[in-house]
Amino acid sequence: MEVNDQVTASADDDAGTQPFENVPLENDNPTSSSSSASVAFLNSIDPKEIFKVQYADTLTAYADTKDIGEFLVTVDNVYRDGFGDVLLIRVNSRSVVDSVPCGTSVTCYATHRLETIEQHHHEFVKVTGNLLDRNTHIILNDDVYTVTRTTTEGSSTSTRTETFTKDQMAGFISEGVSIVLQRLIIRSVLDEGKTLEFPSFDSDLNLVTTEYKLADTREQVIADESHDVIGLSRCLISPNEPPISWVCYFLPDGHLASRVQVGSPIAMRITRLPSLALEDELPPKPTFGRSDLNWREDLELATRMSARRDELADDHRSYLAEHPEVRAVIADYMQAVLLKKPKDPVGFASEFFAALSPETRGPSRPYAHTGDYRRDQSKLSEAM
Repeated sequence: MEVNDQVTASADDDAGTQPFENVPLENDNPTSSSSSASVAFLNSIDPKEIFKVQYADTLTAYADTKDIGEFLVTVDNVYRDGFGDVLLIRVNSRSVVDSVPCGTSVTCYATHRLETIEQHHHEFVKVTGNLLDRNTHIILNDDVYTVTRTTTEGSSTSTRTETFTKDQMAGFISEGVSIVLQRLIIRSVLDEGKTLEFPSFDSDLNLVTTEYKLADTREQVIADESHDVIGLSRCLISPNEPPISWVCYFLPDGHLASRVQVGSPIAMRITRLPSLALEDELPPKPTFGRSDLNWREDLELATRMSARRDELADDHRSYLAEHPEVRAVIADYMQAVLLKKPKDPVGFASEFFAALSPETRGPSRPYAHTGDYRRDQSKLSEAM
């Protein structure tokens, strides 16, 4: 992501050292749209590539040679109700410029087709005695995007809300989604000189055009070793303000190696080489062989089985102690079946216990009791 070094640059760019511009948010500007090449690029994204750009980047911010902060970004796959598997993109940038703390954070949910579902963007500059703070929230509901911005300058707070149709936002690239888009462009080896144009927001939340195109290829020293890096320029073009440009350099697999905003004294660089993704295919799913479970050899399982067995035995003994008629019924049946030796023990059991059935006793005596059983069993034995 191209986190801006000046907070006046873009609604979705990083905080810096300049105050926020407190201007009205108007939605009467002509809407920007994606170029045909950009639409084709989005439609050509291989689902496998989406999984290959899910990793973290960590860069250090420098002013001249002084370490002034850090830039962290992660891309993960998560589940979101109503959308299924989506991308969760998180960015956190913190720095101290001339003893003034400033920074930005972005949390963005997007589909695998790079459609923004929701984004929270927070920027701040802690100037002594005058806090500058800006929160921008974008959310998609029922094919309508609602954009809410809350700006605090000192003790003054203002909130403005704009709405855009989904058609107006077609091809829109938010700051969070820009992270994934740039990684995909690098991995796709975009034709030299080819420009991709996408709608985005300027600092006034007007829909404008952001251009992406390859820059030069150079060598960058990372951890005392030289590595080839691929340049990618990003330029936000607004009719209301000068163009804002960034140049980033990436390792061939899409890991961000460095970034700088044109005209800014702050540069961000990677200091440690990440694990490079060398395989073209996704790693195979792990397989787990089936093994027989011998609980007697597992001390924990054996202890649990023994405890459960003792628990059941105690429960059964307690029930039989409370209902001695159970033993009496079973003993009488066993005595009868051994004396008669019927060829059909199941049918004999049916006749033997029929005397205890509620159906044979009439509706006024729906249940058989121990005393009833003794009398009925005596009659049944005489009959046999």
